[in-house]
Amino acid sequence: MINYSFVPVTAVSEELIAVFSCGSAELDRKLSEIRFDDDITGYAFIDNEEQRIIGYCAFNASGLTLTNGHERITYPAVEIKFFALDEAYQHRKYSDEMNFSDYIFSKVMSHLYEIDENVIAIKFILLYSVPAAVNFYKRNFFKEFTPYMENDEYKYITGCVPLYYPL
Repeated sequence: MINYSFVPVTAVSEELIAVFSCGSAELDRKLSEIRFDDDITGYAFIDNEEQRIIGYCAFNASGLTLTNGHERITYPAVEIKFFALDEAYQHRKYSDEMNFSDYIFSKVMSHLYEIDENVIAIKFILLYSVPAAVNFYKRNFFKEFTPYMENDEYKYITGCVPLYYPL
């Protein structure tokens, strides 16, 4: 079992961020940018023994718009903007039934449940997955958008699969 802390990205040193590598230069760069982005809330998982970043997540307030004929309703949501694990932790097993990545992601989901219960009501958790990670998110109970849900449109999500998780 890894002894870890879950801390705001703003509390993580630039030295730790500089050696983080998830296999995607763009996601590695995003970790550093999140420290200074007021629109995104970021958290890092720190391996307390190894003194390195296990992974990070970032999310922001969002909404899920449903359309049915002429009716259009937007429900409060949180969008997981980024979720990445350092390559050294990506293929580890947590138990016979669970990968370490699933365990860490469950901690992200627990944090979002706490926000829902204690801060502001959330109806959905949204994310836009790269095609290679869709099975990971489906394994963690996310579903593909249904035909009456409206996708966001911005450059970064081109080619990504929109997924949601109802709370």
